[in-house]
This record gives sequence, structure tokens and C-alpha cells, in this order.
Amino acid sequence: MKPDAWSPIDPIPIFPLPGCVMLPGAVLPLHVFETRYRNMVCDVLSRPLCDRFIATALLCGEYEHLYDTNNAPIAPVVCIGQVVQHVSLSDGRSNIVLVGRARARVTSEDATHAYRRANVGIIPTEPCNMLSSVHAAVDAVRELIAQTRETTLFDPHIIRNITSQATSAATLIDLAAFHLIDNRCVALKQRILEEERLEVRAEVLGVYLKQSLATWRHGQLDCNNLKLNWPPSPNEN
Repeated sequence: MKPDAWSPIDPIPIFPLPGCVMLPGAVLPLHVFETRYRNMVCDVLSRPLCDRFIATALLCGEYEHLYDTNNAPIAPVVCIGQVVQHVSLSDGRSNIVLVGRARARVTSEDATHAYRRANVGIIPTEPCNMLSSVHAAVDAVRELIAQTRETTLFDPHIIRNITSQATSAATLIDLAAFHLIDNRCVALKQRILEEERLEVRAEVLGVYLKQSLATWRHGQLDCNNLKLNWPPSPNEN
């Protein structure tokens, strides 16, 4: 599938998630236990492999009292994921693995089904033209990622995977944002998901990485300058 050229005709299942944002290219394992989402997975698996799509959406606002309904507020931009693995458990639950395939904006919803469904419009992930400003922003992120190798900020294995698996500049930015931005910063990940311009996605990620590096270096400086008062001075009393 070519995500930027893909145009779904039928409503796509929506899987609202609290505190979780998937990005194109990322791999997201999910444990499915609620009845409505068991039904959703069952319906999706009845389709050919090439058409097994679920859109993950970030729950937002005061959604808690509406969580059990199909009307809990979600962010307007979602990530289309393809189900690439599925394991059924004996009690009816299941584990699935999604691979992010495309950004999409919800244009209308169908809340009458057992689970939420929506019509969406695909948001291009790859830029039409790699202008100099885009190259500069992406190259700046590459340099920041390289600098993190000299720190303990991130697992070196994750850094190697990001750089080796990124097949394009857009994929590099999305994978780095998914793996390197703290999971508590869901609003920032959602900001990158919603942004149509690659250079802006790169700039937002770059600011986060700069701040992370500065914080880490400051912490190292504090540790290096720490003077332990040992042995303690004799008590003058």
C-alpha cells in the first residue's frame, strides 16, 4: 500500500487509546480485552491481509465519563495501522501488532456500530518537494540523534533501529518521534502526527532533543562538580 495515495472508501474502525499516539512506520503492540474491540478485531481479521486496517486515536479532554461509549472525545487526526500479527487467547482476548501506515483526518463518524468507525481523509506524510529548508531541518535532527549516542538518554539499540529502518526522511522523523519522545509527552507526539509539513515535524522533534540533551549534560555537570564533604568536620561542641 502507498499510504499517501491510499483513499479508503468504507468507514475504518477507530480504536481510541488513552495516552498513546502511533506514528507512520512505528510498530505498536496492543492487548485487546473489551468486548467491543474484540468484535472490531474479529471483523478486521475477516478481511484480506492487505485490507486489515485500524485507526488509533488519542482520547483527549474529559473523556473518562464517556469512555464506555462511542462518543468519548478524540483528537481529529489519527494514524492508520495495519494488523500484521494476531494471537488469540483462550478467554477471548487477543494480542495484535499494528504497523503505522498513514496519517488521516477524521471527516465523519459512525457511532451507531458496536465500535466506532469513521470516514477519513489521508494526510500526506512525504513532502511533494524536498526543499533546502526541509533538508536542513531533517539534517539537524540527524545530528542531534548522533549526539545522543554519546549519552545515556536512549537505548543504543533503539537508535540503531531508527537509523537503519528509516527508508526516507519522513520515516526517520516519525520513528524518532515515536521512540525518543517520552510517552508522557503525548500532546507533543500528537502535534507531530497532525503536522502536514515535514520540516515543522523535524523542528518540533529537534527542539525536544535539544532540550533533552541540555538537561542530560546539565545533570552530568552537576555530578562532576559534586563535592562530598567526607569525612565530616569535627563537631565543635
